[in-house]
Amino acid sequence: MSQKRSVVIGDICNFGMVSDPQVSPDGRSVVFVLTRISREENEYRHNLYMAEAESGVTWQLTNGDVDESPRWSPDGSAVAFLSRRSGSKQLWTIPVSGGEARQVTSMSGDILQVKWAPDSETVALAADPAPTEGKDGVTNDARDGDMRSYTGVWYKANGEGYWDGACSQIFTVNVGGSELKQLTDSVYDDCDPAWSGDGRYLAYVRKRQTPTGHGDGADLRVIDLSDESETLVTASDGPLSGPSWSPNDERIAYYGHDGRYGSATLSRIWIARPFDDKDPTCVSSDLDRAFPDDNVMSDIVWGAPEYSPLWAPDGKSLLSLSTDRGATNVYRIWPGCNHTEKVTSGARAVRYLSASSDISRVSFVSSSLVSPGEIFLFDVEGDCEKKLTEINDELLASLRLCEPEHIEYAGDDGWEIDGWFMKPVDSDQVKKCPLILHVHGGPHSAHGYAFNHMFQLLAGKGYGVLYINPRGSSGYGQSFMRATHHDWGGSDYVDLMKGVDHVIDSGKVDEDRLAITGLSFGGYMTNWAISQSDRFRAAVSEVSTSNRYSQWGTSDYGHTNSEWEFAGYPWRNAEHYLQRSPITYVDEIETPVLLIQAEEDHRCPLEQAEQFFTALAVLGREVELVIVPRESHTYFRDGEPLHREERLERILQWFSHYLCDDC
Repeated sequence: MSQKRSVVIGDICNFGMVSDPQVSPDGRSVVFVLTRISREENEYRHNLYMAEAESGVTWQLTNGDVDESPRWSPDGSAVAFLSRRSGSKQLWTIPVSGGEARQVTSMSGDILQVKWAPDSETVALAADPAPTEGKDGVTNDARDGDMRSYTGVWYKANGEGYWDGACSQIFTVNVGGSELKQLTDSVYDDCDPAWSGDGRYLAYVRKRQTPTGHGDGADLRVIDLSDESETLVTASDGPLSGPSWSPNDERIAYYGHDGRYGSATLSRIWIARPFDDKDPTCVSSDLDRAFPDDNVMSDIVWGAPEYSPLWAPDGKSLLSLSTDRGATNVYRIWPGCNHTEKVTSGARAVRYLSASSDISRVSFVSSSLVSPGEIFLFDVEGDCEKKLTEINDELLASLRLCEPEHIEYAGDDGWEIDGWFMKPVDSDQVKKCPLILHVHGGPHSAHGYAFNHMFQLLAGKGYGVLYINPRGSSGYGQSFMRATHHDWGGSDYVDLMKGVDHVIDSGKVDEDRLAITGLSFGGYMTNWAISQSDRFRAAVSEVSTSNRYSQWGTSDYGHTNSEWEFAGYPWRNAEHYLQRSPITYVDEIETPVLLIQAEEDHRCPLEQAEQFFTALAVLGREVELVIVPRESHTYFRDGEPLHREERLERILQWFSHYLCDDC
């Protein structure tokens, strides 16, 4: 047996990322997406694969390298998928029995979502038609030239850039080749189409983001396809997603919340009755957790899952995902008695969820602290689980990995806080190691039982790694999640620092060689920590914010923070915003800091790092600014592969220079 090695930067391109597993109607097969990275071409390649449930045999279904979003026809004869083979993202189908893939649509814009009708002949689509005018007061001037004008606040989005005038709408198309039929024509984004069991009705979601930026409301609507009449089922003050019809077509389950605590509000499962006047009912409130919730952070993942509550055939229960203290699993919800129970278990992070027609088998991607994720099939009634893929097993068997140790300690005000500590892979039990604290983004995401390539890389280089879920993190209930209200850099900061003290007290780390890093909110907290304390010898702050006053108006979503996270509009409460801005305390900073910012980041714009960098440089502090071209906010997991590798090289160089006296 060959000797195992530590994780290296280039392993980013060695891992395979599985995503979007879809169980066949009969439960005998699972189609999924396998994403691999080509370092030579500096690109991601996505193809569909099939795994047989009984034999475990896996084979490649498509080879377009740009294929995603597989969806089984209800009769199990074909798989529809989205592909960029012809340029834009269009609908394709492929027969399961064998044969070539066939392009079904040729729209001017991208198709975003696919839902088969019960007859296996028609598909509902959410798609971007040709750009139009009017969304939230945004217009494209009809004058000559390429200027655009905007009169509404939703004029840009991270990962998408400046709005081009297109709103997603709902369409249907016969896969045999008939023309597209457009069912909606609104100045909002219409999405999440869902067929009733008899094929007569189509439910969908209309996102009602207002021109002034207040609220994140949405409608649940139903179209009667017999006469194309439309019914507003419910209008929510918060987001709404994933409508799913009950087996008897009398109820629709969906996810949503009322926005009471802004983005810190737990999403719940609701049930509406589309054909009467009763208000929707929340059916998951007995468990103080969000549904769905797969926010455990990882840097080896791909795709954005689409979730809908999965109805049991008798209509008495639903299946969904939720996260509890860093572990994501499948739960069963009983609407009749507002009762919730865990179906799967384990210290792991589950993403995606699909089921056979009778909901007897469900499939998902499951990752752990030492595995980036494989496809699993779970027999719901038999309570047994089977691993279907071994995409990364050979690579993992060649690596020396560190399994993080779970820790618990008392944070600010005695609150119980979770964390994970990784000792160096080749640790000397006598020698104390340098420690790097990593702060997650959000603040309402979470660390947990998911694989992280960067953490394993750092542990392999001789560092101890500490990551923590301070107050504000998801997976700990509503009170915990909303506890950052008007208090960024307050008790959450204390929670983090007490975690560092806890590990120091264990005698495992060198308190004179501490560093801090993080992305997004974690970058903000990195900037904040070095402005409040000189205990860190080095810092790396990524896609961060430093001036909460200016970020409010330059971020695509920053203006919504005044509804909950911060106290009102910045010009009406400037003192509050500046008190919570690291740049206010820049004179106090002595810690050398590396700032890495994505050029096309509209969530935490480049100007945030530029302000911080300029101030520190003028003051003569040790600071370096790295600007990553062509990348958006999540470049650390979906950016150009060579950018991801260079990012890690720069981080390792920075920490090595300031922490490794004798590494």
